Amino acid sequence: MRVTASAAGRGILRTGDGLIAHRRIHRFVLTIAVASVAAVLAGIHHGISNRCEPMPMTAEGAEIEYQVTVPVRWPQALDAFDAARVLPKYLGREYCTLFSQCRREEEANYNAEIPSKDFEWYLRAV
Repeated sequence: MRVTASAAGRGILRTGDGLIAHRRIHRFVLTIAVASVAAVLAGIHHGISNRCEPMPMTAEGAEIEYQVTVPVRWPQALDAFDAARVLPKYLGREYCTLFSQCRREEEANYNAEIPSKDFEWYLRAV
């Protein structure tokens, strides 16, 4: 997926299968950065508004056992993002859908390239 912008701020979103959608964009990269901050603020607002109980404070010097509670692989993280119920209320469903599509395309492009480590380990023997 590729986003191109004109001087007027009009954008064209091109997907891998050739579909083209016109979008009004303003500094797309900045929008993603602002959305990251907005997601944190949305979480804070949601927690306060719904009186969510925070986790207990960790005592100073206490040993912490880390437990992975978030997806560590890109596709699973995006599946969890797509299933979100709170964030679309703050950022809008359309933005969340577009964000997810862009990240899935980015993940596909990343995985389409052969990492240099594969060359080092396997392909040098061929």
